[in-house]
Amino acid sequence: MTARSSDHGQNSDSDSRASASDDIREATRALNEAISAFSRAVGAAGQGARRSSESAVAASLDLASRKLASASTAVGATVPGRGGGRRRSEETRARILAAAREVFAAKGYEGASVSDIASAAGFTKGAFYSSFPSKEALFLEVVTCGEESSDEVAQEPASPDRWGEQLQELPVEDVVLHLETWLYAIRHEDSRDRLAGSWRRWLKETSLMVARSHGRREPSQQDEETAFGLLAVSIFGRVSAAATTSQEVEPIIQRLSERLLENGGD
Repeated sequence: MTARSSDHGQNSDSDSRASASDDIREATRALNEAISAFSRAVGAAGQGARRSSESAVAASLDLASRKLASASTAVGATVPGRGGGRRRSEETRARILAAAREVFAAKGYEGASVSDIASAAGFTKGAFYSSFPSKEALFLEVVTCGEESSDEVAQEPASPDRWGEQLQELPVEDVVLHLETWLYAIRHEDSRDRLAGSWRRWLKETSLMVARSHGRREPSQQDEETAFGLLAVSIFGRVSAAATTSQEVEPIIQRLSERLLENGGD
């Protein structure tokens, strides 16, 4: 979301709230006039005067009703879960998730704070807690996002040369987040089953790609073992490249990946 669209959303909320305030003031004024007219109607001596006062009461109540309905609509537009408010709530959540990925990758789960994440997303801590109950809940959502694997994965078999390129292109941020996931699972036993799903999915998809690179529709045990080796090489290789130099490590990653794939086809 751009700063301009964010400002536009904030301006729209301000305009809606201002409009609602004006309508409420007018409704209050109309209700006061209705009360005054009602008092005059009660005290009116003549039948004509009473009918006139009763008409004034009805007109004032009708105006008050319309203004309150208008105010309700204006306020509803700014409440999360209604119309534009729902969209803004979803946008806020998406921005916090994106910022959290970067902050958790940069500082780790333990080092990242709610303030860090909220600030990176451009929000206050209050906005954070309106979208997520805790840092832990946010972290679990970040690292388990996209749990369900797509049937479209690995439709085209990968060649050994392409495997080396794919491993070198693996974003360091993804590798670091996987490492953080495993560290978190080690320290938080109650979350292991949920977090292990990401690793199992990753291994399954990689095994399928290995099998198809050798012309097999379904992965064998050997394909799974090859996939495990490829993932181990890619993860440690990318971490080593980030800590040293990519020129020093990437040729090793490529040669090892090619060797694993070639041996895995026997």
